[in-house]
Amino acid sequence: MPRLSVDKQTAMLQNVRRHMLTYKAERLANGANMGDIAAALGFKLGTMNNRIRNPEGLTFTEVMRIANTLNISIPVLIGIAAPSAPVKEDAV
Repeated sequence: MPRLSVDKQTAMLQNVRRHMLTYKAERLANGANMGDIAAALGFKLGTMNNRIRNPEGLTFTEVMRIANTLNISIPVLIGIAAPSAPVKEDAV
């Protein structure tokens, strides 16, 4: 059966979902509870879970809030730009 390519919008939404799930996993590993994670992202718990399941419902304001919380740019969040590498200072 032929493989179907994912359209650009779906790929971007999958990137946002991936970033949210990674953030959630890291926070849970560090002892945070689900309510704290949702609040940090600017959501109620149920809304956060809905957005993870169905990122098509995300608003631009929510995408901006997620990017700010994760301290990344929106292009990086949606996967159209690579994260910038940290600046390395040369030892003098």
